[in-house]
Amino acid sequence: GSTAPVGAAASLAAASQPVAAPPPAGEEPAELFDVAALAETFSGKPDKMRKYAVLFLSSARDGLAEMDEALAMEDLAHLSELGHRTKSAARAVGAMQFGNLCYALEQVRHDADAANARRLVQELHAMLDVLDQHIEQELLAYDPG
Repeated sequence: GSTAPVGAAASLAAASQPVAAPPPAGEEPAELFDVAALAETFSGKPDKMRKYAVLFLSSARDGLAEMDEALAMEDLAHLSELGHRTKSAARAVGAMQFGNLCYALEQVRHDADAANARRLVQELHAMLDVLDQHIEQELLAYDPG
């Protein structure tokens, strides 16, 4: 079976290509916001889910302000630390794509310069704005009151 590695490489290539077709089962891109993960963390209690989702959004905003400062000083070690810290919080509330960006930011301590870090921090800013709206909608849908 010499086909296995080729298949793996092909699916990796496919994963990095944005495609319009729905991905096969088990290969979905990370969700922007996984309300099920949030529900699991807080036993499906809507009041707790809302409280911590809102808490995450405000702490992520603080984290991004710190990232901007670290970026201005091109302090990649500190950026990496901030990425690590924010990643756990993001994944706990179900902000999976945000968590993945934080994970990528965690790796920048080995970069030669701050170009990659700058791009990631910009993406995090943009995604946080989307998450603000999105989390509110998801929580309303989960618990219409």
